[in-house]
Amino acid sequence: MSARMQDASVAVKRSASYLSLLVFLMGLAASAIFVGASYRRLASYTWVDAAATIEFSEVVEGDLQKEESPFHTTIRFRYSFGGRSYVAEQTENYGDYRESQTKADRFPVGKLVPCYVNPKNPQEAVLQRPPIWIFLFPLAFCAIGAAGLLFIRLRRPRREKPEAWKEFISESTAAKSSRMILPPLYVFFSIFSLGGVSGLYVCCLKPALRTVSAFPWNARPCVIIASRVKTVGDSEGDLTSSPDILYSYSFGDRQYKSNRYDFWGESSEIWAEIEAIVARFPPGSSCICYVNPSDPADAVLERGFSWNIFYGLVPLLFLSIGLAGLFLLIPLMRKSERLRRAVL
Repeated sequence: MSARMQDASVAVKRSASYLSLLVFLMGLAASAIFVGASYRRLASYTWVDAAATIEFSEVVEGDLQKEESPFHTTIRFRYSFGGRSYVAEQTENYGDYRESQTKADRFPVGKLVPCYVNPKNPQEAVLQRPPIWIFLFPLAFCAIGAAGLLFIRLRRPRREKPEAWKEFISESTAAKSSRMILPPLYVFFSIFSLGGVSGLYVCCLKPALRTVSAFPWNARPCVIIASRVKTVGDSEGDLTSSPDILYSYSFGDRQYKSNRYDFWGESSEIWAEIEAIVARFPPGSSCICYVNPSDPADAVLERGFSWNIFYGLVPLLFLSIGLAGLFLLIPLMRKSERLRRAVL
């Protein structure tokens, strides 16, 4: 094997090692952030089960003009531990009124539910534990990176071949080097493709399906309670505005509230555009909303398609890159495998 080919092989192996190490460190950092931010929630898995009775469960509306998540689901429950009775209260904040109300409806007053009590401090208890799979997700990147490092580290050198084979082996050196970097690249482009599929579903297909399903919903009169332009800034200082309109309506024998404007998350960097939408729904005015007859808490003001559908197609770019990478890698992996079998 020539010195040039050896250098190329070492360079490819080093690149594959760096890529695997980068993926491993990214997964490790994400895991540390997840665990650090949710340490106390994870600790609830070591707490003791107990029975609790719901004493209070309501959605408390905060400052609709100033708070980013103004709907507070407050649940108070009573439980017994060690022969004593305790009362605990937990509050979760939501920007979507339906999500807040759904959480309150899951714990109606008088319902007997399980809770989890801190044995070291019985005054501390929770009604729900966080799903453990959320914290396992970043560990997948650690596993992928570690597998790549082990694959490269533990790969045994080939046996010496007779002199007659050396020219052929030199020709297959590129394929040998490729086999070190192709598997990590295959995983990388697969993750890219899966991310594109997930983003396409969340940003485009899901709201499109919701829009179509809402066409037969019941039109009901509703009253606007509050309306505002909600502004959110990113890390670069760019501001995005969206309409936040709270309205009430009746369905059957019950009164409901919702703050969903549409299914597309209408937003714009041009504040005046969103202001024009909000101006159409001043507090105290009446309008028509569309209610899901199978779930009356599910309602929307505008049920049509939006120009935001084109923003929802952005994940197609990631999906295309991922699929293109896989399409180019597959024949290279097949060729590398053919050469490996010929050399053995």
